[in-house]
Amino acid sequence: MNISFLELAYDAEDIVEEFALKIGSKNKGGLPSCIKRSACCLKEGWTLHKTRSKIEEIIESINDLVRRLQAYGVKELKNRGEESSFSTERRESRRPYPHIMDDNIVGLVDDTEALVKVLTNESGCKVVTIWGMGGLGKTTLAKKIYHHRQVIDYFDHLAFVYVSQPCQKRNVWEDILSGFKNLNPEDRKKRDEELAEKLCNILEVKKCLVILDDIWTGEAWDS
Repeated sequence: MNISFLELAYDAEDIVEEFALKIGSKNKGGLPSCIKRSACCLKEGWTLHKTRSKIEEIIESINDLVRRLQAYGVKELKNRGEESSFSTERRESRRPYPHIMDDNIVGLVDDTEALVKVLTNESGCKVVTIWGMGGLGKTTLAKKIYHHRQVIDYFDHLAFVYVSQPCQKRNVWEDILSGFKNLNPEDRKKRDEELAEKLCNILEVKKCLVILDDIWTGEAWDS
């Protein structure tokens, strides 16, 4: 089966997230935890070895893909065209849902409280960016903020929107309105300008929190 750079990127992110979950779940502190960690050092080393092997396999797959592209004289891909059904299904399978909390992830308490404080102070409209490589817990942190009691009480409307790629601006707007409980069947028939105006009117008069998850490019954010 043919494989693309996008699919290899998904594989790499899966490996990092799996490793971060296995190692991070052991770092809970305390003397009993230290004893337990000492007892499982060999197991942790084996996990690291397996992760390194998987990464090396992906690197080899990338090198092989590059060699095949060069053999066919492909030097630059300007138009990616339609993605394979595999890529679409793979992306959908990774889609996070805000009502499902990742209970097996520990920590993030300090980060959550700090961001909640930033979002709920009376200083007008603001943008907060959570960024970093896969496995750091960006989406989990966003979910914790989204479900925080202080945030729920502070904002009039909340929406958790999954963007991913390719970014469909119209879908994002509709998902925001749906999160606000303000999307009517008639709205789906409106022109982009009309839908944007409705969303803008709500944002101007109501206190809203919109979380845009899985943005891949600056262009997607700008649109």
